[in-house]
Amino acid sequence: MAQRHRNPAGAVPAELRTAYDELATMPLVNGKPASRVVHAGEGDDARVVYLSAVPMAEQPCSVCHGANVDPALKAVIDSAYPGDTAVGFEPGDLRGALVISWPREAFTAR
Repeated sequence: MAQRHRNPAGAVPAELRTAYDELATMPLVNGKPASRVVHAGEGDDARVVYLSAVPMAEQPCSVCHGANVDPALKAVIDSAYPGDTAVGFEPGDLRGALVISWPREAFTAR
């Protein structure tokens, strides 16, 4: 998921915005991607969610997501993803987050 996404289906849900914003302040910790574990949802939709930062790297990420995307490539991206906002990143920026979600009941004692 990402705040500046290429596909709207990958947008950050409101319930995970705070955790995502925390990752954005420091995507790397001791040279490794930062992570967060949060509880989301309620009732039957309650779940435990793990988020791991995906920091922007110079290569190969900048080819498609950097500040200077080749105009011909940008035209191809724009044709596949109208409204693309996943460009203009600098190395070290939070490009997005890997998300794994489990039902909260998987973590309760039986």
